[in-house]
Amino acid sequence: MPEGVQDLFHFKLEDVMWEKRIKSINELSEKTKISRYALTSFKKGQSTRLDLSTIYTLCTELGCEINDLIEIKKGVSK
Repeated sequence: MPEGVQDLFHFKLEDVMWEKRIKSINELSEKTKISRYALTSFKKGQSTRLDLSTIYTLCTELGCEINDLIEIKKGVSK
């Protein structure tokens, strides 16, 4: 049985940041006006609740889709 969200989801914010040549959470925070704390939690897979406006802002700023940021891990039972 999974212990936390990291066991259920693969958070890919760091991958997208690398592809878009965004070097730091600080830089992304400045561009999106999303707090560094929220972005760091999301990047590390520590977010347990996601605000839709945050996801929308990230997708819009990064030019990506939701599935580029979050992926459900296959073969994991609840």
